[in-house]
Amino acid sequence: MGIYGSGVIHKPVLVDLDVQQTKVTGTATADKGSSMEDVKQNAVANALKNANADVLIEPSFETETSGGRITAKVTGWPGTYKNFRAITAEDAPLLYVIGATQNAQVIEASKLQVIKGRK
Repeated sequence: MGIYGSGVIHKPVLVDLDVQQTKVTGTATADKGSSMEDVKQNAVANALKNANADVLIEPSFETETSGGRITAKVTGWPGTYKNFRAITAEDAPLLYVIGATQNAQVIEASKLQVIKGRK
């Protein structure tokens, strides 16, 4: 059963996100026939690997298709999760603030589907 289903009570877990102040870049290239989205995901995976990070904050992509090859370059701020903890009463006001703030676009390493055999 999903944690959002009726009858499921889930105690929120908070985590700190340590975002580096220096951007990281990743690239990927694939032959024609691959989707642009797959090549972008491989570029993100490359950037995360280079930075030893968990997420890429505010990724910006540059893509090029030339000679039957697709190239994607991504730039963004790498972030690492740390300090996982159960929510406390002191954290409760944070839940109200979250609904009123803008969420940054984030790509998590665990969500990527890297295509094997591609650079």
